[in-house]
Amino acid sequence: MSEFSALLLNKEEGRRKNLVLSEFSALLSYSQLYNKYSTGFDINHRIESKP
Repeated sequence: MSEFSALLLNKEEGRRKNLVLSEFSALLSYSQLYNKYSTGFDINHRIESKP
């Protein structure tokens, strides 16, 4: 029984780590996307505001 519960605990721990990892990667890709769009807007804005 103890071996089984340890296995179950390991499985749950791995699942939690995977979840955190996937959330982190999603956050990272979102921030990269945000940076890309904000810098693109900045560059366009600077070009347009030049006399």
